[in-house]
Amino acid sequence: EKEKAVQLQRFSPEARQQFEVYAKKCEGVHHRNAHKLRGVHNL
Repeated sequence: EKEKAVQLQRFSPEARQQFEVYAKKCEGVHHRNAHKLRGVHNL
């Protein structure tokens, strides 16, 4: 987390804002696909 914070400080304000937008989109995709990591479950 510390390394992430340091890297974000190096970004311009516009790049930091774009990074945050893409990070939120990636988190959404991750949450939608999380069930795939658990494998097949028969009901």
